[in-house]
Amino acid sequence: MRALCALTLTWAVLLVAGCSSDDGSSATPDSPEQADGFDSAVAAVEERVEAYEEIATGVIALVRVGEQTRVVTAGDARLRPRVAIEADMRYPLASITKSMTATVILQLVEDGKLALDDPVDRWVPELDGAGHTITIEHLLAHQSGLAQATEGEMRQLGSDSGRLLRAVASRPLEFEPGTSGRYSNEGYVALGLVAERILNRSFRDVLQTRVFDPAGMGSSSLFGRWDVHGYDGRQDVSEQYYLRWIPPAGSVVATAADVDAFYRALWSGQLIDADMVTEMRTLRGGVGGWSDYGFGLARERFSCGPAMGHSGRLSGISTEAWTLDGEDRSTVVLVNDHLSDVARIIVDAALCG
Repeated sequence: MRALCALTLTWAVLLVAGCSSDDGSSATPDSPEQADGFDSAVAAVEERVEAYEEIATGVIALVRVGEQTRVVTAGDARLRPRVAIEADMRYPLASITKSMTATVILQLVEDGKLALDDPVDRWVPELDGAGHTITIEHLLAHQSGLAQATEGEMRQLGSDSGRLLRAVASRPLEFEPGTSGRYSNEGYVALGLVAERILNRSFRDVLQTRVFDPAGMGSSSLFGRWDVHGYDGRQDVSEQYYLRWIPPAGSVVATAADVDAFYRALWSGQLIDADMVTEMRTLRGGVGGWSDYGFGLARERFSCGPAMGHSGRLSGISTEAWTLDGEDRSTVVLVNDHLSDVARIIVDAALCG
């Protein structure tokens, strides 16, 4: 069922626009308080999304409180020719992929095929030249010290993960492993090779059988087709070549509902057991723009408290997936625009509205 809303809101400018809400899979709330919380969160998101529609390109915002879910959409998936956003459209997730890669690695730990303190060069000899022992834990927490690949290396070697890592390892580490943190796509490329070589399967197959299928992510794929174009201002940046170069770090394509299904399966112990989920959520320090990071999961503070999840950025694409600490409330926000700060405002509305 779709309902059309028309609200007036002052946010940077005075706007009057429309938004649509797709009820998706809605269930009976556990309590009147939860029902009130769901209704207020949906209303808050509809207001923010409506404002966003006049400022940038398009947005899909999934709101979950308990078992109740609503997907709010506004704007366009593509501008020329114009294609309106729909709730079941697939987005390139960018770094939300890292939560899925980390889950696979922890499954291997759980299966006894891997240990967190194992040196990674046991499976990825391309990193032999790094000069220090880099462990699986260092890679998961972005504490390896690996140098970043240059754009030239990415363009020349990006489709060959082994050669790319060999080039990175030929340069000095930025810091001794475990002593500091720096966000590293290259580290997650190495983790993908670890999984491939232990399981003797492509990473595409690994994700399909170990994450997508058990979590019920029927529209998800690695390197799959996405339905939106990214925009930087009004410039179409639909060619996302980074997706082909760093698959375990950022190349999953999925719907908002599938992203929600992944995190629900993760939190509930369907993908790894409760002790391993706790290990994954344990914070190891700050990396990138986050002050707190675990294994493929970041903690971010919103207006009503901290939440756990991940975000992703590509040219003209912003993705967010967060679950409020101690609350059965979560959101997935997918935006085909570079205005990531606006995506965060929508996230805050979903979690705190």
